[in-house]
Order: sequence, then C-alpha cells, then structure tokens
Amino acid sequence: MGHHILAILAISMLLLFGCAQQAPPVTVEEPNTTEAPPAVKNSTVSKSPCTGGNIVQNDNCLSSLAIEKSDPSRCMGIYDTGKLDLCLAHFANSSLELCKQITGSELRFSCLAANAISGKSEEICNMIDNTEAAAECLRKVMPPCMLISDESERSLCIALDKRDFSYCKGDACLEAYAINQSSETACGAITQQVGRYYCLAMVKKSIAACKDAPFQPIQDACIEAASEAMDDLGGCSLATDGSDYRNSCYLHFAVKNRDPSICQRPLYETQRDECYKNYSIGTATTAACPKVVESTGRIDCYFKAAKINRKPSLCNLVGTADNLNTCYAGAILYPASGPVPSDCPDVASTDWRDKCYYQSARSTYNSTYCALMTDGASDKRNCEALFN
Repeated sequence: MGHHILAILAISMLLLFGCAQQAPPVTVEEPNTTEAPPAVKNSTVSKSPCTGGNIVQNDNCLSSLAIEKSDPSRCMGIYDTGKLDLCLAHFANSSLELCKQITGSELRFSCLAANAISGKSEEICNMIDNTEAAAECLRKVMPPCMLISDESERSLCIALDKRDFSYCKGDACLEAYAINQSSETACGAITQQVGRYYCLAMVKKSIAACKDAPFQPIQDACIEAASEAMDDLGGCSLATDGSDYRNSCYLHFAVKNRDPSICQRPLYETQRDECYKNYSIGTATTAACPKVVESTGRIDCYFKAAKINRKPSLCNLVGTADNLNTCYAGAILYPASGPVPSDCPDVASTDWRDKCYYQSARSTYNSTYCALMTDGASDKRNCEALFN
C-alpha cells in the first residue's frame, strides 16, 4: 500500500516537471547592436600649429597662418618684432588698435595715416610723432581750405567753396569773393565805402560805376584804384581835375609805361614837376629831370633819384660842382646798405668813383672792389686795410 502511494507521488512529480519544461520562454530585449559604440578618447594631446620648428620657422608659419586665416591674433605669437610688425601691418590699415601696437615708426606712420584718411580724423593724424608725416596726413584728411594759415584767405577759400560770402571775414575777403563770383551783393557787404564802390566798378567792369559813390573824394579814390586795376589810363580823367587822385593815377601809368610824357597831363605846373620827379625816382633814371621847370625841384629830382636808388651815376649831369658833390655824397656815403656796386664804374668823378668802390667793399664785405680803385689813392689803402 505504501509502495503504491510512493509510485503515485513519483509519477505526479514527473508530470509536473514535464509541464514546466514545455512552458513558453520569457522574452528579454537585447540592446541595439547597430548604434555606434561610444568614442574612445585618445590618450595623446594634439600639437598646436607652428610649434614644431625653430624660431624663424615658427614666426614665418604664424605670419602665413594669420594671413591665410585672416586672424591677426595669430601674429601675437611671433617672436621677432620686425616680423610681428609686418604681420600686424597686414591688418592695421583698418584697425587703429592694431596700428598702435606696431613698434616700427615708418609702418606705424603709414597705418596711422591710412586709418586717419579712412576715418577723416585729424586726431589720428596728430598721433604721428613726425612733423612732415603728420602734415602730409593732415593735408589728405583736412579740407584744403583749413590748411591755409591766413584767416582772411582761409575764409575766402571756404566762402568760394560753399558759394556763400557770409563765411568771409573782412572786406578783403568780400571784395575778392565778389570779383570772383561777379556778385554785387557781396560788394554791398563791404564796410569801407571806397572799397565797396571799387568792388562794384570791378564787378560791373566799369570805372564810371565809381561815380555812384555819394561823395566826390570817394568817387576819385575809387576811380584811381579801378583805373590802375583795369590798366586803363583813360579812366584817370574821370577823377576831379587837379586832385591828388587824378595826378597819382597819371604817375602810375607814366612809371608803368616808362612814358614821362604822361606827366604833362596834370593840371598845375607844380603837379607836373612833381610827376617828373617821382617818375625819375620810380624808374631810376634822370631823363625827365630836365623837364622840371622849377630849378630847385630840378636839382632835387637828380638828388632823390640817385640817393633813393643808390645809383651815384645819376648825379653826373646835376650841374655845378657843389651840387655834384652833394649828390654823390647822398648816393654813396649815406645809404645804410651802400651804393649799388655795379653802378660805380659809371660815376664820372674819379675820386667819387673810388669812394663808391670803397663803400661797396665795406657794405658787401667783398675785398675785390678794393682792387678796382685807383692805384695810390688813400681810399684804396683804407679799403685794403679793412681786410688785412
């Protein structure tokens, strides 16, 4: 009985075990084998560029790399200062900060000027510590008018550039602007009356326009100035006959044209004599002196022409011995700068000719004039003593 029970238990265990073996398997997800495996870190650190050679090679490498990559920061690793400057200069024309780091003066001046011109900056030009280079920079940066030192001329330049006479400072600027632009309005802004009407005459190209002035002296002064400016002798006759303005106008053309016959035009004899005298002074000739009617004035014509022009030979025809000596003395001894040396050979008097050479040697510190003096003359010994 007991055996039967054990047999039944054994059979039951076998059945249970068999059923367990036939149960469906449990499904377990496997990892996706198609995903990339995690990167493996290289244990070797990669080399920086331009570090494998000597200093020269590395500097050349950094310079080339900076230019290739358009990266000025690469320049900063360059050891040689000259190569560093050249590397920075490649970028510095458009970078003031890089320009400031350049140590070489010529490269720095060049890039400062380039930055100043592109930025139209006077301030950057003034960073150039070289007078000529800074001035050249300013010439390219500043408006041309601002480079003119004279205030009146500078204001005229600006006024003409902007076509606006209100920029003018002073009557001279207004007059020049008006004549240049044919602007009667600008003439009207001139404060001085003679200048205002002279300006209008020049703009209208008519000396007769001076007659529009309210007072006769202003008219006459305007006529004289306009006649001379327009080179019109005939305009002188528009001034009041016998006035100083008309006579001065005639004298101007007599000297300019070297024509003493114009001195016949003044109204009064004294004015004509004065014209001849001033003509002789102005032309350094005495051909007109004999035309002076009054005798004292005639001698004075020779004296002044000789002395003022420092030409003693103009005394040769003065007349009496006393007048001759007085004239020679005035032209040779009294001018602070001495006589004109080239005039000495034409002095008629031997004694005064020697004095002329002596004073020429003394005033010019030139001993060769001593050798031209008469042998044995006391003045010659005195002359040579100046240099011995």
